[in-house]
Amino acid sequence: MKFDLLGLKFMIGIPINRDLPWQTARSLLDMTIELMKRGIQFEVQFCIGSSIVEVARSKIADMFMKSDCNKLFMIDSDQSWTPDDAIRLMALSTKLSVVCGSYPAKKDPITFMLKPLDEEVEMNYYGCIELGGIGLGFTIVDWHVIKDLSNNAPKLLFPESTDKVAHIFRCDYVGEDFRGEDMAFFDDIQALGYKVWLDPSLNIGHIGGKEYKGSIMSALTRVE
Repeated sequence: MKFDLLGLKFMIGIPINRDLPWQTARSLLDMTIELMKRGIQFEVQFCIGSSIVEVARSKIADMFMKSDCNKLFMIDSDQSWTPDDAIRLMALSTKLSVVCGSYPAKKDPITFMLKPLDEEVEMNYYGCIELGGIGLGFTIVDWHVIKDLSNNAPKLLFPESTDKVAHIFRCDYVGEDFRGEDMAFFDDIQALGYKVWLDPSLNIGHIGGKEYKGSIMSALTRVE
């Protein structure tokens, strides 16, 4: 199986409210060193100081659309990963428009927040599983996906912004159920005809009072 990363440029977009955990800083440093060694084009953009994560995500998407990058690699500021995790997801993004890594919620016992599809879980040719949605904290999205969402999103003037920004990410509700910006995002792109793919081989850490890690496969086997 061959993956061609030549001609691609990734924007690594990270929303940060206050602090960056040392595990995330180390993961980011190790990844950027490895990407430079391999000649993979990238740039890192932070949205710093926004306490409203959906606003920070929309601002990063706006930076992405104004850049020369063609893949948006969204990483939350409380994740830990290896360079191999990142490069594997980058490789898969050459075949899949939206591909994610999984990480558990910040609680014990280990729990994964995901929205399965109604049908039986099956892997595609690349070892990925189609889902309805999952956390956005380690996700790569193609330029065309963000462009399609931008065309349909309201243009708003956010604090400290001089130009209006397409508010792609939002929290809302469905019936009486609250819906976070991650699940709303995935519902929106599926309505446009895109599929959401999960690479279950990745084991991304989630930093809270400790580093939470676990295998998503154990959760998927319990999905009926």
